[in-house]
Amino acid sequence: MVTMKIIGSYGPTRTKKTQAIALIVAGLITIMLVAQLFSYEDFAVTLSALMPYSNNSLLTITAAAIVIAELMALPYLLGMYISTLMRIVSASLAVAVSAFWLFTSLTNAHASNSGFFSTTLEIPGGILPVALSLVLVVGAVLVIKADTKLLTTPLEKKH
Repeated sequence: MVTMKIIGSYGPTRTKKTQAIALIVAGLITIMLVAQLFSYEDFAVTLSALMPYSNNSLLTITAAAIVIAELMALPYLLGMYISTLMRIVSASLAVAVSAFWLFTSLTNAHASNSGFFSTTLEIPGGILPVALSLVLVVGAVLVIKADTKLLTTPLEKKH
C-alpha cells in the first residue's frame, strides 16, 4: 500500500511590492465577499441582471460558486501555509474570479447594479466596476507571475 503525504508550505518569499499587491487584491476580494454574504439572499437576484440566463436554480448555484471561489482564492493571496495543489487551485480561482468580474463589468455597463457588493452597496455598471475588476485581474496576474518567477529562478552558486 502506497501512502501519500500532503506537505504544506508558505510558498516563495515575496518582495514587499508583490506582497502589497497581493494584500490589495485579497482586501478587495474580502470586502466583496463579506458584502455578498451580508446580503446573500439577494445575490442570486442581483446576478439575474448580469447573467445571460434566468433560471433561478442556476443563478443560486452561480451565486454560491462565486462566493466559494472568492473564499478559496484568499489562501494563495494571503500567503497561507497550504499544499502545492491547494496553492495552484487557489491561484487559479483568484484569476478566475477576477476574470469573471471583469467579463461581467465589461458586458453589463448598462446594469443598475454591477453585483460586486450584491445589494449591500449598489454600484451601477460603468467605468468604476471595470476599473475595480481590472485592479483585481492585473493584481492577481502580477502576483502569480512574480511567484512563478521566484520558483523558476535558478539558485545562485555560493563559492
